[in-house]
Amino acid sequence: MVELIPSQMAALRVFVGLADQLRVPPVGGLAELVRTASCDHGIKWWRLYLTQKQMESWRMGCGCTG
Repeated sequence: MVELIPSQMAALRVFVGLADQLRVPPVGGLAELVRTASCDHGIKWWRLYLTQKQMESWRMGCGCTG
């Protein structure tokens, strides 16, 4: 499970939204998971259950390290 703050979730939404314009698009299923993600409104964190490949795709797309 991955927990994201609202700004991280917004960046992930942009990444999957630009899929058709990217040289290396997000891996399959990532857009659907972003669309169906749940938010814990008490702490305002988004929770996603990503596979290892989906996490790697997201990290590459956002330029994240580590």
